[in-house]
Amino acid sequence: AMEMQPGQTVVKDPQVESRVDYPCWVFVEVMIPNVSATLNKADNPYPYVTFEGDETDYVYSFEMVVPEINEADWEIYQRSYGKNLIEYTYGYKHPLPAHETSSPIFETITIPEFKQAEGSESYIMLRGKAVQTEGCPTLEDAAKKLGIEKSIVRTVITP
Repeated sequence: AMEMQPGQTVVKDPQVESRVDYPCWVFVEVMIPNVSATLNKADNPYPYVTFEGDETDYVYSFEMVVPEINEADWEIYQRSYGKNLIEYTYGYKHPLPAHETSSPIFETITIPEFKQAEGSESYIMLRGKAVQTEGCPTLEDAAKKLGIEKSIVRTVITP
């Protein structure tokens, strides 16, 4: 999906494959680059972004792509600002059995309906973390053990 256009959706279905001999809790960091763009607030595809003011079009450093998160199996733990990107951390709601594969974190990505955007790569970086279920009976226990705190930063865009 190298030459994606605004409004275009493509199938991407990253999964986590266990290569260990024991069940574990899995977390995935999803890093999405920002792009300087103009977006009509009526076309806002972002669940953690709100627009204030009476303007129609807003210029901002938006996330380049929007993944369709599999919320049935993955729970958001963090949303934060990185260097020229937004970072999310999701926890798999079920222990991942030894040598099994998780359900996809997301199944599609979409380029928002930008009116104008400075050229950028449309990619997502992923990094996984895991901790064995022994000694961590819940996903929350595993998050604590890995130092992952619930923290969802919301973005408010003003004219």
